[in-house]
Amino acid sequence: MAKLDIFPACRMKAFAALVSRELGVQVRLRGREICVLYGKPPTIFLPNLEMAREQDLLPLYGFCLHEAAHICFSDPKMVRRCPNYMLKLLHNAIEDVFIEGRLERNFPGAREMLTCSYVDGINRVMDGKPVVPERSYLAPECRDDVIGVMRGMKLDDSDGALVDKVAKRLEIDRAAKLWIIARRGYPLPLYEWPTHPWREVFEHETKPPARSTKQGYAQALRIIERLGVEPVFPDDVRPVDVIDKAKELKEAANAARRSLRAARRERDVEIARQCRETPEHAALERAVAEVTEAETAARNAAAANDSERQSESNRRLVEAREAEAQARREFNAKRKEIAEQVRAERAAELSTLRADKDAKSSEAHAGAEAAARAAGEIKARDAVVDAHVDKERLERLIQIVMEGYKAQDVADELAATPGAFKGRDAVAFPGADAPTARKYCAFDRSLDRVEKIDETPTARSKKEDAVRLHQEMIHETTERLRRLRAPQRSKLKFNAERGRLDPRQAFKVGIATRGAPVDVSKVWRTTVESIDAKIAVSLLIDCSGSMSWAIPGGGTRISLARQAAACLSEVLDALAIPYEILGHTTVDEDADKLEFSPADTETFSRVVPFRGYEFKAFADKASARVFSDFAMQSNLDGEAVTWAARRLAERRERTKLLIVVSDGMPCAELSNMAELERHLYTTAKQIEAREKDGLHLAALGIAEERVRRFYRNAEVIRAVGELPQAVLRIVERVMGAVTYPGASR
Repeated sequence: MAKLDIFPACRMKAFAALVSRELGVQVRLRGREICVLYGKPPTIFLPNLEMAREQDLLPLYGFCLHEAAHICFSDPKMVRRCPNYMLKLLHNAIEDVFIEGRLERNFPGAREMLTCSYVDGINRVMDGKPVVPERSYLAPECRDDVIGVMRGMKLDDSDGALVDKVAKRLEIDRAAKLWIIARRGYPLPLYEWPTHPWREVFEHETKPPARSTKQGYAQALRIIERLGVEPVFPDDVRPVDVIDKAKELKEAANAARRSLRAARRERDVEIARQCRETPEHAALERAVAEVTEAETAARNAAAANDSERQSESNRRLVEAREAEAQARREFNAKRKEIAEQVRAERAAELSTLRADKDAKSSEAHAGAEAAARAAGEIKARDAVVDAHVDKERLERLIQIVMEGYKAQDVADELAATPGAFKGRDAVAFPGADAPTARKYCAFDRSLDRVEKIDETPTARSKKEDAVRLHQEMIHETTERLRRLRAPQRSKLKFNAERGRLDPRQAFKVGIATRGAPVDVSKVWRTTVESIDAKIAVSLLIDCSGSMSWAIPGGGTRISLARQAAACLSEVLDALAIPYEILGHTTVDEDADKLEFSPADTETFSRVVPFRGYEFKAFADKASARVFSDFAMQSNLDGEAVTWAARRLAERRERTKLLIVVSDGMPCAELSNMAELERHLYTTAKQIEAREKDGLHLAALGIAEERVRRFYRNAEVIRAVGELPQAVLRIVERVMGAVTYPGASR
């Protein structure tokens, strides 16, 4: 059976995976960010818009593809020292055409996607204004516009020569944009570009097209030289010289440190040399040699067991050690005297070197701070130049996309949900009148994780107690469900050592009776019966903090859930039905690792990461881990049901049953509770709509009627005594609805 497609496609996630696979660029969905982090590896951040419409995502697709092409095909070192932003902007225009051409060959469909997203994004952020000014700044009628720009930049507008330079500077930006539109074929107006006086220069210098960043940079330089355009704006200069100066100062400081260390090493070497030439050093060496000789004589005497000789050797050893100590004291005194003398002689030289080192270190520190400021300025301005859209308009684009994503009415979502308006479901929908946005969207999924719980001796003991407590119910449930299993399948096994005679092998028996040497040990056949349950069960337990609340009659909600898991596992083991036991909560402490604002908590449905527990996988045998200790925090029921259903959909069995054990209260810190409830509701309806495909969803409510608002097949228990029949009704209702060809009822 094919895997069940029970969840709507997430276009953003699929697109991110496609870019990563085809271009090898890491794409991460997080919050409302839209930026590029040039680290190791480079990462493109896109807003986490799950289930958004295609038309809302086109500008984001274009941004991602364009930046991915830069990461793959651009050489950032080539233009790192670009002296001004005018040259960088023109080179960036040529580079964009180069990298998008390369992208089209490696990413089919990129051309149409880039064109649509470029035009769509421009139309959204320009507020109806043209992306390129309609009139040329070189025209006489635009002179007043040029003067207005100069006054805004506090330039001298009375200087006619300067006005002409500013007009050329403004026109180079306009001409670069028109050249891109013409070269890429974007459906935007070109105005007078076909007759523009600079068009021939652009066309001539960009043929043949640039095949590398280096060639594009050379083309930009030649265009500017031929047109005679000068960088006259106050913010045209890129402060790369400040960074170069900081590197020079750092090298000078390092050289001063090396000189100081070398002088200190020379001083120490001179002290050691003079010490080795003193009589005290020679006397110390003789004393050490005498001690070594005396120790050897003492060992020999001890080995010969000669007491008189041993006594004499020990006496000589004591005298030699006293002489060595006296020689060492005299040598240390002499070494101290020599060290003071050499240090005094080298003090002036070292003092000069130390002062030089301190001064150059201070200069290097100041240069590093200036370089850091310059680097921040370059990074901020480069981002504007590279994106062709300033920061405010880019933020506006994100805001527009987010508003369009979150604006659809709740009723539209429910109308598209299978089975949402049938019977009691239309009335029971939770949060239908809530004024909050409809879309369920996680801020960041990078910290979501699944943990496998370890089994402990205490957990095994608790499970054994639960099984003994409900042994009668387990036996009764097993027998009642055994009749609903899939039928036995029988097949013949040939060449068996026992059984009935295989007619096809009967001739061997006849030959053997006549005395021929024939092997008749495997002339039999037998019938082998195999049981195929054709059903897989997944038990999902709510491990939130509210499950630790007490219930009437004693115990807690989680203790009831654990007993249900223990009893159901025994029943399924007896029936040879594959099953798994899962749990879910959140990782509230990891929320501090995410950088989010109060606005993000209002925009996104949940911020805290999701945590899944694996108590027993299908391949595991032990099921007592559900009684182990684990953290119980918040709960994201909709995502938990999605996670468990996706795991269950991977199974090959014909029928799949997901049982949710919960108190029906989705809740998480810094989350939109109405959206959590709506997400659980729509997820449950989507799964229930696929029952004809073999996926069944049921719920066991623990002392809480709210589960009936989300799940059509739900039972509620409020005491331990109600547990057996509730579990039985859920399992029997689903399994009883399953029919198999040839099965007897």
